[in-house]
Amino acid sequence: MVSATFAILLSILIVPCVPIAIYLIGLLLPASHIVSRTTTFKTSRKHIWRILTDVQEYPQWQPKLRGLVLAQTVDPDQDSGMSSNVVSDSDHTEGEQTTSSEMQNPDTANDTESDKRAAMRARRLSGRDQGGSETLFVEYTKYGKRTVVLVEQIPGSKILRIMEERNNVVPLQGAPATVPTTPASKKPTFSGSWTFDISSNFDDKEFSTLKSSRHSMFKQPSFADDESEVITLKVTQQGVIKKPMVRVSYMLLFGFYRSIDRFLKDLGKKIEEDKAMMLQEKQAAQKEEDTVASMSLDHNDSITEAELETDAETPKQTVIESTILNHKASSVLDKDWDLVSEIYERKKDQ
Repeated sequence: MVSATFAILLSILIVPCVPIAIYLIGLLLPASHIVSRTTTFKTSRKHIWRILTDVQEYPQWQPKLRGLVLAQTVDPDQDSGMSSNVVSDSDHTEGEQTTSSEMQNPDTANDTESDKRAAMRARRLSGRDQGGSETLFVEYTKYGKRTVVLVEQIPGSKILRIMEERNNVVPLQGAPATVPTTPASKKPTFSGSWTFDISSNFDDKEFSTLKSSRHSMFKQPSFADDESEVITLKVTQQGVIKKPMVRVSYMLLFGFYRSIDRFLKDLGKKIEEDKAMMLQEKQAAQKEEDTVASMSLDHNDSITEAELETDAETPKQTVIESTILNHKASSVLDKDWDLVSEIYERKKDQ
């Protein structure tokens, strides 16, 4: 009986101490960290660059994303100032709808202002004077949202992705209805950046061409003619986790590599799907070319046979015409001879 009472008292004392102990351990852990992953893909520099910079297609090949809202795109050739409107000019109508919705919902308005402040901080950290277009967008996951500023520092070679994650947030206008709608957390669970360094085993002749035209890589997916090209992608994460409890969970349960590994896995699947689709298109085009060539050969063969038949009939027709002409000429001569003979006989009788 004493042992049972002691166990109950011990559990009452220990259970509340567990979160306190985890919190204290989190305080002892460093808030910032730097990790990196490197992998290789058999594709072209243009192809992987297009995938990484086409943010609107992210939900198509990243299953963990519930939705994405594109907020703004800043071109370095235009005004370098941050627009007061988060929505791009091309989405002006949608921006007006979002503004009216924010007036009705103050939580959404505060959330939008938070995105603006996050974008401003990201722009200062990214080194805006380095040039390169910037894209501000919001990714929605099962547990919250991620505000991202994508900076194309060196076209075709280097991308800076600055992020700020918040759990249990109010979604923006146009976000999927499946995302959480509980009040937003004031302190981000994660803030930091990913740096994508792209290199190739080929000479950088193509890359030097890409640097001269920043937007030439967005038109169509491109694959290397030489399948021996190998792209090396290095992702470096520099992050800060301010919450001690989250810090311990990342250290013991999730790991700092989890997000990078999942992203690279999804990227590899996307590249393989694109290559398979491209191969199917090439096979279909080749099949169509073969069909057209076969039809052309059949047409040429039929024309050749018709010409041969015509050439064979021509001598026969010539012989017949010659025979008819000879027969006509012989008939004329016979008539003339008869006429001459008749005239001669008349003169002889006289």
